[in-house]
Amino acid sequence: AINNIKVGGRNIYIRTKSIQRSDWGNVGYWATTEVVDGFTVFSRTGTWCGLYQNIVLEQGVEYTLSAYVKGDGTARINGYTDAGTMSPNFVQNSIAPTNWTRMSFVFSTNSTVSVRPRFENSVDGAILKLYGLKLEKGNKASDWTPAPEDIDSNISTLDTKVTTTSNKVATIETNLNSITQRVSSTESKVTTITTDFNNLQIGGRNLVNKTT
Repeated sequence: AINNIKVGGRNIYIRTKSIQRSDWGNVGYWATTEVVDGFTVFSRTGTWCGLYQNIVLEQGVEYTLSAYVKGDGTARINGYTDAGTMSPNFVQNSIAPTNWTRMSFVFSTNSTVSVRPRFENSVDGAILKLYGLKLEKGNKASDWTPAPEDIDSNISTLDTKVTTTSNKVATIETNLNSITQRVSSTESKVTTITTDFNNLQIGGRNLVNKTT
């Protein structure tokens, strides 16, 4: 059995920690007002309409979708892909745990177009919450990791911030140089005034006789 375990590791879903709502299908049915350990939490009251990203996967290859899942005691968790087969190890329509629990299901697809791996609740009025979704190749869920694209994006953002900071420092230095030049100019003018004052000569003696 150990020889049949395949672990992929790479998260195929992007931006699964600090999320952008536009990345996700059905996101209009989910609230994103809660944060746990830096992760944005998706919360939905009602049935179906699971969160997904449209993904094209290799046919006949096993993949695993995992997430931290929490229900309100009545929610029932289901896994769907739209095309392919599901692992028998995942029990459909089981009661979602009431404490944060890492859940996963394994599937393979027979589709040559995009699929939508997702978790859904089947009980009307029940609350289902998710965070830290990870879609990876293989049949065993591994710890959550960001997609490589997320890391590249963060590095690019950091480079932009460093460049902006460098530009601000350069502007400050330019302003300081301008102030220094102004001070030097003012000192030069003061020196000129002092020199002119020192060259000022006052006689005092009246050279015209009998003016009183």
